[in-house]
Amino acid sequence: DYSGEKAIGEASVNYMVKPESVGAIYEHIPDVKLIFSLRDPVKRAVSHYWHRINAGMISESLEEVISKGREAFPIYYGLYSTHIRRFLQFFPRENIFINILEEMNRNWDESFMRIFRFIGVDDSFKVVRGEKRNSASRRRSLAFHRSVEIMRRGHGYKRYIFRPIRETGKKLSEKMLEWNLKPFQTPPTDPDIERRLAEFFIPEIEGLEELMGRQMTAWTTRQVRRTS
Repeated sequence: DYSGEKAIGEASVNYMVKPESVGAIYEHIPDVKLIFSLRDPVKRAVSHYWHRINAGMISESLEEVISKGREAFPIYYGLYSTHIRRFLQFFPRENIFINILEEMNRNWDESFMRIFRFIGVDDSFKVVRGEKRNSASRRRSLAFHRSVEIMRRGHGYKRYIFRPIRETGKKLSEKMLEWNLKPFQTPPTDPDIERRLAEFFIPEIEGLEELMGRQMTAWTTRQVRRTS
């Protein structure tokens, strides 16, 4: 929907972690400005695990998942330095902005000011904090969710039903999916599992610190010391 704006953008977690995306981005938009929004990798890993559990995608324990090593999804997504250095093979460092979410939560306006300056737009614009939308939740019925998703994504009815009816059906299905969610409180993580996760991430954090030219004091993971 580009219509002459000074800057436009879009986002996907998968761009960072899929090696093939780097070359594709460079091929189409070599002058792109890249923003990596990162959070404490241990907390991110635990959150990612429970997201997949609640979505019915996996049933293994967190210990079983992380025993698979660096390629296990909660760990692989948090190998920030490894992923960003892949982008640096194509893009200059000045085209990459590393945003730390914990710092953004503490200094909201200042963080956005830096981002706006990076992409070259008005840095005096104030972003109003909206309602938190990604709160942890669990589906009441996975079968119900799948049924609604099949209906919502079906191609046949989209082709033959008039647009107003289509739009009403879309809103109804979204309400049904929302109704099927219930709040979920993430259980405490075993401290030993947290330490094991931190062992994977400390070298990555040190690599990120090198890229940023400063220490990552915002992350509790950084305080964990490697054991022999």
